[in-house]
Amino acid sequence: MRIYLNEIRRILSIKTNQIIILFSLLLAILLSIAPINFTKITYGEGDQVKNLKGKEAIEYIKKAKEPYSGKITEDLIYNGTKKYREILRKYNVTDRSELKPEINTKELMPIEHISKKVNEVFTDSQSNNLPPVLSMDINDSKYFYNKVFGYLNKVIENEYPNKAQNQIIEKSEKALGKIKTPYEYYGYYSTDANDYRGFYNTIIIILMVIVAAPIFSSDSENDLDYIFKTTKYGRRKFAIYKILATLTISVLTLLLGNFIQGSILDYAFGTEYKKTSVQMMFSALSLHNWNFGQFNKYMLICNSIILISTILATLIISVLSKRKVESIMKSILLAVFPTIISPIGMISAINYIFPSSGIGLLNSLQNQIADFNFVNVFGNWMSSSSLIMISAVIYIIILPSLVVMMYSKIGGNYGLNNPRKRKVRK
Repeated sequence: MRIYLNEIRRILSIKTNQIIILFSLLLAILLSIAPINFTKITYGEGDQVKNLKGKEAIEYIKKAKEPYSGKITEDLIYNGTKKYREILRKYNVTDRSELKPEINTKELMPIEHISKKVNEVFTDSQSNNLPPVLSMDINDSKYFYNKVFGYLNKVIENEYPNKAQNQIIEKSEKALGKIKTPYEYYGYYSTDANDYRGFYNTIIIILMVIVAAPIFSSDSENDLDYIFKTTKYGRRKFAIYKILATLTISVLTLLLGNFIQGSILDYAFGTEYKKTSVQMMFSALSLHNWNFGQFNKYMLICNSIILISTILATLIISVLSKRKVESIMKSILLAVFPTIISPIGMISAINYIFPSSGIGLLNSLQNQIADFNFVNVFGNWMSSSSLIMISAVIYIIILPSLVVMMYSKIGGNYGLNNPRKRKVRK
């Protein structure tokens, strides 16, 4: 335990690490304030046009959406769709972007969350370049939740090979059938705020990789590993304590950063939104029976698991590297590699089996959960989010022993009878 605590103190005493950890916590504040300040609305009041931003705008939006919040029943969807259609036809436009901001805010914004779901699920009803909310049979909206299954089959039919469709349909319909309906919608929460949370977790994992990368390589560069490995606890136990100390600092930094960011966002947006179904926030084809509060908890646990698997892979690189710069550059490349290959491998399983596959932009775990994506794993089609987490857990099981074994073996048996042959540096 003393070695473990000393290693934590040693890591935290390095000035570069102090700067990185402080920066990561400051970034949590900045990336929570940004989506709040970017929330702006314009509305008319009498002859005046008023502009609101930040918390004032959020409170206005929440109040305006109240009549169309709660359980999103098919009757509410029908009434919301009918009103949305009437407003667009009243002003002779086909899209809300063609309206003046003050009209948009007062009349359409309160039912926007309903119209978005209708446009998504009834996308095959689109005709004459009109959105589904205008071109569909209004009575079809009374069967919204049945239509979701038809929408699911259409997406699978269009995006996946014929031989895979039956397997994907069977699995996804089973998951979709377990989702609680009607969906629920409460308060207001900007999807931009959620994107900032995902972006923050990506950045903080990369920052923790930079902290972890020199853990072993710095000793090798300074020839300290020769000294450490000749001590009583200088091999296996020393490696274990280094791993535990690095993971402790990394995970606590991630948790603290997420706590700071979440607290600021909850202060601004309130906590009502946490009861909203993820299908109302993301795609109707999100196959998880969660509200947004449960989604946030799950993401925190999963990001911690992905962080641990990425740090363990980083420590493998650190053991194999002889220079700090070398280990840092290789570790960063490993962390961002899934993001680099994501444009060419979105439906390929290989994009989701790296230790850091759950972070990034397009390929992040958050995006995989929010959307609908199945990948082929040796003929078995499974959701990309499941593959990411299964891979991360496997890495966590395998890599610690591998790090300890490699650290203990590399460099030979140091001691008086087996002196290390040192190279003369010119």
